[in-house]
Amino acid sequence: MFVMKDKYNLILFTFYFLLFTSSCLYAVNLPDTWANIPKKLSGNFTGTWADTDMYGPDVYPADTGYWYRVLKLIPGSQFQFKFKIDPDSDGQNYLFEPDFSTNSGNREITVTDNGSGTMNVFCNWADTPGTPLNLNALSDSGSASLYWDTPSFNDGYDVAYGGWYNIYYCTGAAGPGWVKANPNTETVTNTYYKVNNLMNDTVYYFYVRAYDAYGVASDTSNIDSCIPVSKVNITFRVYVGEMIDSAVYLGMDTGSWQEILLSQEGSTNYWSETLVLSSNLFIEYKFVIVDTANDKQYEYPVAQTIRYMFIYPDTTGLSQVQVQGSWNDWGTKTDLTEDEDGYWRGEVNLDPGQYEYKFILNGSNYVFDPYNQYQRNNNSLLAIDCLPSNSYMREFTVPQSDTIINVDWEDTPLTPPNFIANPYNNSSVRLQWTQVSSSEDIDSYILYYTETPWDTSTWIKITEIESDMNYYYHTNLIMGDTYYYRIYSRDYGGNTSVWPNFESATVASGIAVYFKVENREELNLEARSKRQEAR
Repeated sequence: MFVMKDKYNLILFTFYFLLFTSSCLYAVNLPDTWANIPKKLSGNFTGTWADTDMYGPDVYPADTGYWYRVLKLIPGSQFQFKFKIDPDSDGQNYLFEPDFSTNSGNREITVTDNGSGTMNVFCNWADTPGTPLNLNALSDSGSASLYWDTPSFNDGYDVAYGGWYNIYYCTGAAGPGWVKANPNTETVTNTYYKVNNLMNDTVYYFYVRAYDAYGVASDTSNIDSCIPVSKVNITFRVYVGEMIDSAVYLGMDTGSWQEILLSQEGSTNYWSETLVLSSNLFIEYKFVIVDTANDKQYEYPVAQTIRYMFIYPDTTGLSQVQVQGSWNDWGTKTDLTEDEDGYWRGEVNLDPGQYEYKFILNGSNYVFDPYNQYQRNNNSLLAIDCLPSNSYMREFTVPQSDTIINVDWEDTPLTPPNFIANPYNNSSVRLQWTQVSSSEDIDSYILYYTETPWDTSTWIKITEIESDMNYYYHTNLIMGDTYYYRIYSRDYGGNTSVWPNFESATVASGIAVYFKVENREELNLEARSKRQEAR
């Protein structure tokens, strides 16, 4: 936007007016903090785009901080131009003003003669300063902490160098009654401000405006709100089992990441710490173990590919169950197998991450996973080696009363994959599986068996063995009988995998297998003797 101002005290320009030309004085006002930054006027005044030096400050008009350049231009002519500065004062890397809302993106002007023979064009760098971005209001007791981002570099340059911010608040979403938070005696030049003397349990709304060095205001930022509340005690408590070597930390993000050392509860495997936090504060967190070598191990790390078991209950009329998901861009479907215990099962290799999926019944009926509460985009949501709520991070909103958060390292363990049952001899079966290596706190594996899998009351626990084992021999069985098996994993917190894997085997009598190896040398001698006899 140009501010046109008549000037009659430049007698020299009258002469140019009589020749039917007009002199045009372009002035850009830069604050005192920019006094030593070189400035140029750049435009197509000579028919091609070119730069020309400016003079100042405090030359014309006197003591105003304006830089200027006088050009002789013909009335009625139309031109495009911008101002540019050299922030590093090295004659290189000049910074142009940002684009304007014109077809060309440049300043545009038509030279007019008002009878004085002069035309003054007073400009402000980038005209209106850029709007502050991403305002975020965080509540505290009786106060609110505000954070925002600066405008983009070009249209916020004279905000960062010579300008300031004003902060406004009210108790109604649309006003009226917006109050300036920072007093006139306080100049806010950073992108953080704390508003004090607020009432708890009241909703406050905030916005920020940027002001450049000339006092020109930007548009308002986005409006954000918060409710100042009293602080509460939140105890974070984690059970890590026998994993610990040195120390346990709480890693949390409330705008920046920090790791807080927890205290061991006596000689137990529980570690905890109480923090004073503001109600309604949203945080993301996870627990961290540091061993004696100072190596860190985080919950839900980006781990290796695992084999995940999908399970679906059998129902009347169900002849086929498949699962399809985003792990292969909803491509090839995986068939599930019906087991005698009344469930369909299938396994898929999955990398760490979040996946959407659905079960397909009888080839065409897409349904949610009945055992998974998490959904996204009208699909069931699965998280591998992370939490479904947010990838690799726990989420928590601080309540309005003291709370204890009791968790187990990585929560529920996964089901052991690749479960196999094979007859070993006429009275035993060998069971084998893949260890759940993606969970660091697996304590043991639990095996059950039955001969009537459809009857849930007949399952009998065989054994619980250490997590470093991946096989077991079930002995003293009856030859010819079929045995059905389930396997669970258990972590140090006593949590078991939600669903077991399933297999079966029929005990068979052993048969003798003879391996015969012929002596090739003897066969060759016998063949040679027969050829000699034939001669």
